[in-house]
Amino acid sequence: MSAVEWANSATPLCLGEAAVDVLVVIDRSGSMAGQRITDAKAAAKGFVDSMSLATDQAGVASFSDTGTLDHQLSHNAASIKSSIDAIVTGGGTNIGGGITAAQNELTSPRHQSGSLPIIVLLTDGANTVGDPIAAANAAKAGGTRIIAIGLGEANNPQMLSVVSSPNDYYYAPSSADLSGLYTSIAGELCRDPNQNPTVDAGPDQTITLPATASLAGTATDDGLPTGAALTTTWSKVSGARDHGDLQ
Repeated sequence: MSAVEWANSATPLCLGEAAVDVLVVIDRSGSMAGQRITDAKAAAKGFVDSMSLATDQAGVASFSDTGTLDHQLSHNAASIKSSIDAIVTGGGTNIGGGITAAQNELTSPRHQSGSLPIIVLLTDGANTVGDPIAAANAAKAGGTRIIAIGLGEANNPQMLSVVSSPNDYYYAPSSADLSGLYTSIAGELCRDPNQNPTVDAGPDQTITLPATASLAGTATDDGLPTGAALTTTWSKVSGARDHGDLQ
């Protein structure tokens, strides 16, 4: 017997009344080397692609022993994604340095008046340099919403003190989970009147191999712009491998 669990994802389209200025902050410490930074870059670039950069802006900061601003706030998706690709790993973990670099940009003249300032931060470990809580509190006091993803061995209690609310913290057991979490966060940035798509993968199924399981999933949206289409991607997250077909 084989039980199959489906993972749902849909590309959100954010067309709310208020624009957002988002700093994507990425941990580039030594522990992020290899597959972790590869997956993190892909997920962060997907997040940038999900934004409505005609009105929204995105920028990039990263941190290891120190925090750096890797790209100023911009409407240029290609340039932003190139800066993500250029990130190189090595060193310790100064979460506060990354937050401060991002907050400095969100309070710069490039910040759009009336746009909501947001930091979306990724880290895979406990802080080793500086004080992340003080940096986070300063950013939040300045009106910035902090959302964070903890990957693998991240210090979850510490990160819950960094984010703006418990609902702003996401945990990824492995880097393979990052893309889905960034998609969820992008959906959280959708403002009324447009809401996240509603996705249903269908009922759970149990099959006896070599029989096949057919997915009966649906996805609906409350309203798309003229000419736009809702796209979905379905993937199996657990179940049998190399023993029959899953459709």
